[in-house]
Amino acid sequence: MRVPDVIAMQFKKPTSLSDTFKGYYDVSGNGWSPEFLSSDQTYAISNGDTLVNRFRIILKDASFYSVPYSLLPILIYTGEKLIIKSYGVHISLFGKGLSIIENHIGNQTLLYVRESVSGINLEEKDVFVSRITIEGKNVSTDISEEEI
Repeated sequence: MRVPDVIAMQFKKPTSLSDTFKGYYDVSGNGWSPEFLSSDQTYAISNGDTLVNRFRIILKDASFYSVPYSLLPILIYTGEKLIIKSYGVHISLFGKGLSIIENHIGNQTLLYVRESVSGINLEEKDVFVSRITIEGKNVSTDISEEEI
């Protein structure tokens, strides 16, 4: 019997976002570990035993956005594109097998999804994210005068 791709892609069976990145992200300021950056792991999910409050969108330059599930009212899946729209944020994921990502977001089990560094699905993975775009007024790092 074939092992599901979701389980095969995980480093371990995480139960929370902090558990997922333990050893892979140094919160003291050193950033992502070389082991994590050199991996080609597209996404990770929780084991379902723990409520997941947020997930990360990791871009190819290793920057990331942490998105609370409470802000995800609309998911639009078009086959080669998954759009997440919420409160002035528009996130577009492009690639293959994105219905699996959509399903895990809908079930609030997605811990992270990661953009491919090369943008090319060399290993012919079932789930592959070639590009991520994030737009909207709420992702700006500048504060407008109206917000002050």
